Amino acid sequence: MGSTRPGEGSTQIQSLPSTLVSFPFHLKFSSDRIGNFRTYLIGGFRYDIDLSSNSTARNADDLIKLRRNDFGLEAGIGFNFYLPFVAVSPEIKISYGLSNMHQTEAALKYSNVLDKIQSRMVVFSTQLLRDTKSYEALREQNEKNFREQINKYNVEKENLGSILADIVTGK
Repeated sequence: MGSTRPGEGSTQIQSLPSTLVSFPFHLKFSSDRIGNFRTYLIGGFRYDIDLSSNSTARNADDLIKLRRNDFGLEAGIGFNFYLPFVAVSPEIKISYGLSNMHQTEAALKYSNVLDKIQSRMVVFSTQLLRDTKSYEALREQNEKNFREQINKYNVEKENLGSILADIVTGK
């Protein structure tokens, strides 16, 4: 329970555990790559499913109930840092829920107090991506070195064959 002052009602903070599975649909606008750096903007919408909406913790008598599905808009900014074989991409997104997640039930203690509940999130994420350009350049260089080694081996083999032939023939 929170503290109360004279003339004010009591405040109660209640935690509702959630396990969300989110399906984002984004458009990404990237800048030109400058050296090993690129910035991008992302925007779109998301669909969330709350896997714990029917859990026993949520179905307690004194809690509110939340709907299982949520829709929202997302916008954010991110950066690509290109390292030798990987690109590190930190990004920050702001998510704004559009649907009312509150499921009203007269039997629940706090259900009639709230008009609506909407989700709001600030999400920080980091992605590690394989830098295909560096990887392909390294693979091509390895293949080139391998072909050179094979050619060198074949030349040495031919030279050795001619030396052995000279020895056998007595030249």
